[in-house]
This record gives sequence, C-alpha cells and structure tokens, in this order.
Amino acid sequence: MKKLLVVMAVCCSVCAIAFGKPAFYAQGSGDKKIVALSFDDGPGPYTARVLAILKEHAVQATFFMEGQQAQSRPQFVAAVKDGGHEIGNHTYSHINYYAYKKQDKEQVLTREILQAEQAIMRTTGVKPHLLRMPNGYSKGWARELVAQQGYEMVNWSFGCDWKKIPAAELYAVYAKNIHPGAIFLMHDGGKNRQTTVDMLPKLIDEIKRQGYDIVTVGQLLGI
Repeated sequence: MKKLLVVMAVCCSVCAIAFGKPAFYAQGSGDKKIVALSFDDGPGPYTARVLAILKEHAVQATFFMEGQQAQSRPQFVAAVKDGGHEIGNHTYSHINYYAYKKQDKEQVLTREILQAEQAIMRTTGVKPHLLRMPNGYSKGWARELVAQQGYEMVNWSFGCDWKKIPAAELYAVYAKNIHPGAIFLMHDGGKNRQTTVDMLPKLIDEIKRQGYDIVTVGQLLGI
C-alpha cells in the first residue's frame, strides 16, 4: 500500500481546469459522470492493439498524434479516423520546450504545429481542433501561439503509463483517479506500451462499472 501511494504521488499531473486568456483545459466539468481516454505519441506499434480494445468495448477515444509518426504510418491514421475516434495535434517531432533555450521557439513551434497538421490532414482531410503540447507544456507564449493557430490546448487530469510500473499497479492508480470530467493520458507510441495495452481493458471495465460514460476529449469539453 505504501508503494502504491508513492506511485500515485509521482503520477499525478495537472488536476483541474486551468483558466486564463487563452484558456487551456486539464479536465472537464465535474457535474456529469463522463470521462475521456486520450493517447499520445502515436500512431505507433501499439496503436492497432489499442484500437482493437476500444472497438471490443465500444469506446471512442482521442489520439494526439505526432506529425512525423502520422506521416510514416498513414494506415494507422486512417484506422483511427475510420474507428470514429478523435484526432488531435501533438506537434511534429515532440520537442521538449521545457529544455529548448534558443530564441526561435515561436517560429519552431509554429512550424511544428503546421507540419503535424498537414501530415494528419493528408490522410484524414480534416484539420484537428485540439492540441496537446509535448510533455504537457503550457507556458503563456505557447498558449497564445496555439490559439492563434486555431487550436484549443488540452492537457490531462491524470496519467503515468510512461513509468516502469507493472500492469496491475498501473491499473490501480488509474482506477483511483476515476472522477467526473477526468481526462486520462496514456500512450500508443513512443516506447514499449505493453503495460498500457495490458491494463486498458480492465480500466475501461472499471470505469463502466462505476456508471461512467467514456467519450472523446472534444465531447467531454463540449468543443
């Protein structure tokens, strides 16, 4: 139990809607029993398995795609779209803006957003309307720039599947964070996501058992 509490402490991220001009979102309203599942860094080697699980459970989710991955795996972009899921922009090459120190960051981010947008639209024909920055970056200058490009910036209320945690413990910490308006962050690309795939069916079952509906991030936020 002590270990589990420690894991929960390190996993918890942004946990409330953030307001400001322009606003970015970290969760939805708490007045309805609805939650959203979101997947970052794909499409990747685990996207097909995630899609199969979602289809089996009749659930739709939001996939924040890296442009370079969408460009190299257009068949998975198409599969996400054909499955009725929502696609968001996760920039082109996932630059860590917390560590980026050059003076051209605005120009770089603009290029990253547009390149990812083009890669996604090349397959879907539809411009995404949600954007999640790499590593959840949400400084004011980035929020302004994202809004100028016609996007809503979205983070998450809970996520930690990048940690080296066994699937059973990973499920437990996600299940502990089920609450009205929750946006769960998971990954279908980037690294080995087997633990995510292993725990996802059980998490979906638990969300439904507690009487929640699972919707896309856009539906959750009413965007």
